[in-house]
Amino acid sequence: MKLEQLSWTPAEGWTTERSELQEPGAAQLALVFCSPKSLEDLSFIEELQGKFPEARIIGGSTAGNIQDTSVSDAGAVATVIHLEKGRANVVTTDIDAPAEVRGTARKVVEGLLADDLKHIFVLSD
Repeated sequence: MKLEQLSWTPAEGWTTERSELQEPGAAQLALVFCSPKSLEDLSFIEELQGKFPEARIIGGSTAGNIQDTSVSDAGAVATVIHLEKGRANVVTTDIDAPAEVRGTARKVVEGLLADDLKHIFVLSD
């Protein structure tokens, strides 16, 4: 697994903090966390997608972005991942009522099942 860690501010855009990626275009997944205020204009996500066109972008808002040893309550942080011996798959769904949770979870898992499945990472509101 190779990583690239970036931070974003409205004034500076995306700044690479650390990178192990040899080929940014080969990244499969980007985990992005941002301040709620950053969600008012998603152009920073579009910019990140332009840098890593094959990466599936997932994440959400947070009360504090952690980058290395510092915490910020503004902007965004991203960890972009290239799996050398694996692949990433993303499944999204909405749950409209608590009674739908079990059936929806079953459908999500069924959408991910594969002989080479190693891990499932869930983000939920």
